[in-house]
Amino acid sequence: MPEVQKSLANPVALEWLNYVGNFSILLYLLEMGTHIKFGNLHSSTGYTHKDFLVITLTSSFLPLAIGTLVGVLLVNIFPQMLVGEGQKAPLLTAAFIGLALTVSALAVMGSVLRERNRINSPYGQFCLKIGTAHEIVVWITVAIISSLLPHSEGHSTNPIVTLILAGIFCGAMFGLKLKVFGKISESKFWKELKEVKQLAFLITLGLAASVITETLGIHYAFGPIFFGAMLPEKEKILLSNAISKMAQSFLLNIYFVAAILPLKVDYSKKEIFIIATILILVAYLLQVIGTGLVLHLRKKSWEEALIVSFNLTIKGVVEIVVASSFLGVGLITPELFGVIIFLPIATAGLNTMLCNALEKRIELKSSLPEVLPS
Repeated sequence: MPEVQKSLANPVALEWLNYVGNFSILLYLLEMGTHIKFGNLHSSTGYTHKDFLVITLTSSFLPLAIGTLVGVLLVNIFPQMLVGEGQKAPLLTAAFIGLALTVSALAVMGSVLRERNRINSPYGQFCLKIGTAHEIVVWITVAIISSLLPHSEGHSTNPIVTLILAGIFCGAMFGLKLKVFGKISESKFWKELKEVKQLAFLITLGLAASVITETLGIHYAFGPIFFGAMLPEKEKILLSNAISKMAQSFLLNIYFVAAILPLKVDYSKKEIFIIATILILVAYLLQVIGTGLVLHLRKKSWEEALIVSFNLTIKGVVEIVVASSFLGVGLITPELFGVIIFLPIATAGLNTMLCNALEKRIELKSSLPEVLPS
């Protein structure tokens, strides 16, 4: 084992591991995009469009705004633990903390709902619907933060220009979805291709989308996620079936090793656990207020409203990918990156316990009328 650690610590080995890790995460992000179904934004969940708009705003922008304020407070209390070395705009670090408190892990949430056999339930569909809206808000925010960071020559440093470029890219992808992707999917040429060649072609296009968005100064992760979301349903299933299990069991492990190995984080520092605890508690509190309270006011039971809130609090790979990029440009510290890596594990465990308890309470309440005397 010491020999393995020594060889992995070699700069050349780390460089190659980083290349493999980046390729692995791009494949994972491409597969994650296949879980985003824009039809979810229009599916019937018993709410009007006005209801959905209100809940989307309160469950995304409220945590983002208050989370950024919490980030400002933490940055002032723990500046050396959070703000990257040489960073002249600690407000951007605070904005990243707000983003980390807002983002929902759509793919992880879908897997959790499927495992609990709740993905087709009313609240399960609503979670996916709001989660899809969160993805859009998150990547708009990432585009703005990225545009304000120092970039290499050729990148935009104007958030308005970046948003315009992101809008052009999204519009082009929607146009391809409506005019091109469907025709290619049904063409004789495409149907005669073996699945392996189809898969290779889709992966190549997904990687090309990553290069395009990185060149535009948006974020490299935006390209493959959005490309995966725009694919026809048949191609989404092909990609998901081919990459899903490999992504969860193999690709993510490579990425985490590549991301964590170069870090020098002293986890014995109590400040790290204090910051992690604060972020977890604030993330749950903000979603309970921004989602749960509004849902309850919209005539949902407290139990169901809280279940939706807790599912939207689940963290995943997206914030780790963004944190890795921001760590590379000095926006955040290795300590904050270490905290972000811990969030998905903590929220997944807490979510399971809390949602199981609430579902049992719902089942108990639904059975009461049957046992009470008439």
